[in-house]
Amino acid sequence: MMRLEFWRETLNNLYSDRAPPAQPVARQLHRAIKKHRLSKRWLRQLIDSRDELIQKPGFNSIKELETYAEASNSAIYYLTLQAAGVSSVDADHCASHVGKSEGILRVLRGVPFLASKRQVMLPRQLLAQHGISEEEVLRGCREQKLKEVVYDIASHSHQHIEHARELSHKLTRSARVALLPAVSVSAALQKLRLVDFDVFHPQWTSRSSSLPVKLWWAKLRQRL
Repeated sequence: MMRLEFWRETLNNLYSDRAPPAQPVARQLHRAIKKHRLSKRWLRQLIDSRDELIQKPGFNSIKELETYAEASNSAIYYLTLQAAGVSSVDADHCASHVGKSEGILRVLRGVPFLASKRQVMLPRQLLAQHGISEEEVLRGCREQKLKEVVYDIASHSHQHIEHARELSHKLTRSARVALLPAVSVSAALQKLRLVDFDVFHPQWTSRSSSLPVKLWWAKLRQRL
């Protein structure tokens, strides 16, 4: 909490033309704000989304998860587009979908680690709908009922990536490059499908050696 308050105060100071604190990240952020005129709104949203998650851990529904993903991930892409000099409604719309997809995926990726810390971030309504308790998730459940929960969540992530791809043909090259992480999200979703939506499968958490090639190929073809 103290760290978040530090960043709130720092952010307010940076946008009030006060000197940044003697902290490396704050100094670089100050330069970026001045150079690219970054929106305070998106930076503040990053702080607030983290604070809300600390105050109220977990999500009741997919809708709550999507709202968090928008605030914690899409905001980063809005800032990236600003830094790239891109100002476009289509680009912002595409960034929103990429961020939501990535944010949802991060929750799925975090299931094994958080389970080891006795935390569950999967939407409670979905768990109840499929008849699975949080305790079963904490014990590393690999039964079909958890796979169905993961499938439902992954489907939402996939839908956002598909929407982003549909919009990508309207974007400039600079905008597409800024949103290239969509490729890694898509690759991770494909890997999840190959392990039958088992988030505790060792292969799901392993690094992809082919990802750099996929990113290069997507950039070359100017596609997400």
